[in-house]
Amino acid sequence: MSASEPAQIIDALDYRTIKQALNEIQRGAGFDESLRTSVSELGDSPDRDEIKEWLSQHQDYAEVVANAIAINKQKSIIRSFEGKEKFVEETEQGERDPDDIIPYLSLTDTLYYNSFFNFADMSTKVFSTEYRDGIFQRISSDADSSQEAKELFQDHISENGEIDDVYLQAANDVPAPLIGEVDFNPKPRIIKFEDEDHVYFEFWSMEGERSYYDVNKGDYITIDQRARTSVRVHLDTGIMEYVSSKSSEDHRRAVIDIIVDNFWTSDEVRTDGGLQELATGGELLHSSVTISDDDISDVKENVGLLSTLDGFRGGITNVRLTSRNNSDVENDPDHQHFEDNRDYRLSHPQILLGERNGEYELLDRDEVSGEITISPDMSAEEIVEEFAENSDYDDVHRFTVVLNTDNDTVRIWKVRCSPSTRRLVFHLISDELGW
Repeated sequence: MSASEPAQIIDALDYRTIKQALNEIQRGAGFDESLRTSVSELGDSPDRDEIKEWLSQHQDYAEVVANAIAINKQKSIIRSFEGKEKFVEETEQGERDPDDIIPYLSLTDTLYYNSFFNFADMSTKVFSTEYRDGIFQRISSDADSSQEAKELFQDHISENGEIDDVYLQAANDVPAPLIGEVDFNPKPRIIKFEDEDHVYFEFWSMEGERSYYDVNKGDYITIDQRARTSVRVHLDTGIMEYVSSKSSEDHRRAVIDIIVDNFWTSDEVRTDGGLQELATGGELLHSSVTISDDDISDVKENVGLLSTLDGFRGGITNVRLTSRNNSDVENDPDHQHFEDNRDYRLSHPQILLGERNGEYELLDRDEVSGEITISPDMSAEEIVEEFAENSDYDDVHRFTVVLNTDNDTVRIWKVRCSPSTRRLVFHLISDELGW
C-alpha cells in the first residue's frame, strides 16, 4: 500500500464503516496493545480530517489501520451477497466465507461485485457508437488481458492532461473518493476492466433532496439522495449497456457523452473542432439501440427455447398472454392469431445454457427436444430439470430475457450468475440482433 492510500481509503468509504473498524481495533480483535492505545487517542467520534492527520503522524500503523477499515467494508459487502458470493470469479470455485474471498479482491473489486449484483437484472438501455477511435480503440486492438487494458487506460489519463484524475483514481485498487466530490455531475466511483474487451463503470451523482419523518426527533429531516449508474462498454463492438437509478434523459445523455468524448474519440478530433462538428451536424457520437417486433421474433426463434409472456400492441387495446405455470405461451390457441395480426410489445423468452467443464453453450429447441419430450403444459423449470437429468451436461442454467419495444430495453432477469456468464447471454442477444 502506498503512503497516500490510507488517506484515500478514509475519503473513499462511508463514516460508519470507518468508525466500526476503529472501534474493533480498540476492543482488541487481534491487534497489539500499542496500536489499540494509540487509536484510542482519537476518541469516540473523530472526524475524517482528524483520522487522516493521525494516519500521517503514525506511519508505522497507517497501513494496518487502513487495511482494517477496508476489510471491514469488504466483509460487510460480501455478507450482503447472500449466496451470490460463489459467483465471484477471482476466487476458488464455490468460496463463500468472506475471510477466504477477501485476499483475492481489492477494495475496488469488492465494490464492483456489489455494483454488478445490484444492476445485473435491471432493464438496460443499449447505446452504440460508430465513431470508434481513441484509447478504447487502442485497448481493443493492443491489450491481451484485463491488466494490460487497465494499464493502457491509466497511462492515457496520466499523459492526457485534460481528463479528470478521478478516472485514474476510480481504476485503482482504492475507489474514487466520496467526500466533497459527489455533485449533480456524474463522476466515476469505480472502473473495472472485466477483461480486455469489456470495461465496467459505476458513476455516482446527486439526485436531489428527500424529506422523511424522524420519529426520534419529532420532525422532518431532509437528506441528499445519491444516484448510481452503471455502464458496461464492449470495446470490440462499441456497444454500451446503461442502467441507472436516475431516470433523467439528461443524466443518461451526460454519462454516455462522457464516455464517448473522453475514451472513444482521438485527441485530434477533440482539439480541432471535429467533436463539436460530429455532435451538432455530422455523424452522431452515439445512438440508442431500438428493439422492434422483428427483433423479438428473431430472439424467440433463434435463441430462446420458449416464452413465458408475450405482449402485443393494438390500435385500441394491448394484449398480454402470461403463462399460468411458466409454460410456453405459444401453446395458447389464440397466440398465433395475435402474432399474425399485431406487433410484439414485449416478450420473456427463456434461454437455456448447458455447462460442461466450466464452459457454456446455448441449448436450442432441437437439442432439448431430442433428449426429452416437451408437453404443452410443461413448465420451464420442469424442462430444465428433466433435460439436466437426461443430458451429459454438468448443469443447465435458465435465463429469462425481457425485451421491450415500448422503451427499447433489454433485461436479463437473473442476478445469481457471474459477470462472464451474464456477458455471454447479452452477446447471444446482441449477436442475433446485429448490434
